[in-house]
Amino acid sequence: QASEREPTNMNPSGNPSVNPSVAPNADDTILGRYYRVPLFTRAVATLSVFFWLITLVLFPMLGHSMMMCPGAMFRLEIWRFFTAPFTSQGLLSILIGMLMFGQIGAPFEREMGTIALAYLFFLLNFATNLLFTIISFALAPFLPTAGLLGPMNCASGLWLTYMPFLVIRCERSSQASSCWPIIFSLSI
Repeated sequence: QASEREPTNMNPSGNPSVNPSVAPNADDTILGRYYRVPLFTRAVATLSVFFWLITLVLFPMLGHSMMMCPGAMFRLEIWRFFTAPFTSQGLLSILIGMLMFGQIGAPFEREMGTIALAYLFFLLNFATNLLFTIISFALAPFLPTAGLLGPMNCASGLWLTYMPFLVIRCERSSQASSCWPIIFSLSI
């Protein structure tokens, strides 16, 4: 009668467990794929979805208070330099941003390590947000009707961080021109 049942193994606690050959492969599940993504890249994606859901369900103004708005620097809201990549302006924006950052962040993290990628991520994020703020302040007197320092001129999402990573990847590539085919074909 024991041979008719599914084969079991005894784990260290003495309880029978399912035979590993019968259990589904962990890499084939959604959770297995999620855990296969390196730690920091996974954390960025998870935080982006978390803050989008919190903004959508509980606190509608949270997302706007995390976006990089140059006019908010008058109120010394310095945290915006670091929270902008974790905000999104919609589901499509967050899905495409996570897909693009996952494609470029995971190889960087496997090559450089988690700590180095986290440092580079926040450094590039801070630098691009600072550049965005400086350009907005510089152009505001010349374009007063554009509202460059207003509450609607905000940057958010992984795009601000994705672009510098893309530039770094292309510069490190042995075929840098293949990263920018449209730009190079337009200059000919």
